[in-house]
Amino acid sequence: YVAALKADLEITERHSHVFSVAYVPLGQDATVQWGYLDFKFKNSLEYPIKIVAEVVGSELTVTILGTITDPDVEIVLESVKTEEIDFETEYRANISLPYGTYRLKQRGQVGYRCEVYKLIYRKGVLEDRVLVNNTYYDPANRVIEANPVP
Repeated sequence: YVAALKADLEITERHSHVFSVAYVPLGQDATVQWGYLDFKFKNSLEYPIKIVAEVVGSELTVTILGTITDPDVEIVLESVKTEEIDFETEYRANISLPYGTYRLKQRGQVGYRCEVYKLIYRKGVLEDRVLVNNTYYDPANRVIEANPVP
């Protein structure tokens, strides 16, 4: 998604993850789910492109190669957090735990609303700031298991 945005390609379908991810800034992720969610883009440039994807260890790098038609233009992405949504704490009974003990089953994760902008610079001067998306990420509740009953 980031590579397609920076290459100034037309995004025709994009879905964010349900929860925020750590490997890209807020709003700069895209997810796919076989038969349900797709990520699609169109080569809206005048020349063909080549997509190169490489996995090294657990890191995926995608590069889009093509003809540079205006070497004075640079595209930078900006993520703006517009809201932070706190998680709640859920307590669940678990009688398999020793009496009076607690166990953290799931750490909580804050949710967010954010906007992503495409900043278009020409010769280092900001020429345009275009809203690319508004994204919402659910908070994930903290879950604590306890056996409070003797």
